[in-house]
Amino acid sequence: MEVGTEPNTVEEAIVEVTTWAIITALHNPALLAKKGEFLKQVDGEEVVAKLVSLGCEKELLLNTLVFAAWLPEFYPPLIAADLNRLADDTERLLREMKRLTPSIALPWIEESDDGYQELVWKPTGADLHVWPWLERELLGKVSLYRQLATMCTLRQVPTKATIGRIAGIWPVAYVNSCTGEPHYALVSKLLDCTPEGKNPKQLRVAFLSVSEEYPHLERWLVLATRALQQAVCFVGPFSVDLGTEPSTQLKVGVYRVGRASRIVL
Repeated sequence: MEVGTEPNTVEEAIVEVTTWAIITALHNPALLAKKGEFLKQVDGEEVVAKLVSLGCEKELLLNTLVFAAWLPEFYPPLIAADLNRLADDTERLLREMKRLTPSIALPWIEESDDGYQELVWKPTGADLHVWPWLERELLGKVSLYRQLATMCTLRQVPTKATIGRIAGIWPVAYVNSCTGEPHYALVSKLLDCTPEGKNPKQLRVAFLSVSEEYPHLERWLVLATRALQQAVCFVGPFSVDLGTEPSTQLKVGVYRVGRASRIVL
């Protein structure tokens, strides 16, 4: 979401929030390190090859597995009450800034280096002045915080607590969307390499319960997977292998993030 350019639909807002949360987490150095360790464990794993042959993309599959294990740790703490409080505090801060350090911009005549006189605006409060652009930015943030809080209340995007309950079934949802079947046994073998290990029966129960309790989250998982796809869609002469050795993690790369480039929160 971008200040001053609100999404046209709830769907667009959900896409932007999802993209922001996932791409930010995906590029967290701590998560990259965890992914690097995970890749060493599953390197050459026949189960990965099997799922790829059934229609999954290897990089996306591995990312969903990593997120199943560690996304709750890196997902932003989206709590409606906290976001509303942040909006109120920001609004209050702006009022206090203007009340405690009042300042107005006045026209001044200055002589330029080439001898011409120029009309410029100088604030009486110097650096204490609250310029209109700053006020617009802060009020825009207030609006976005409240919009995000509403989305959390309506369960349009998962909160951190919800992510903690559903992240584990993300690989199942992804495999199911690619192959038409959840393949619990295959996914279970891969999850054994993560702290999120579950046997096929536990995976089935978790997947079905999430589908019943949070039916809207199946759509969210699809959007989140698209966000992962954007994050690993690199173009140009350089590429970034997310989760490799530290010396190669930060290679220069140009990548497409679509509407993610509009996210300014």
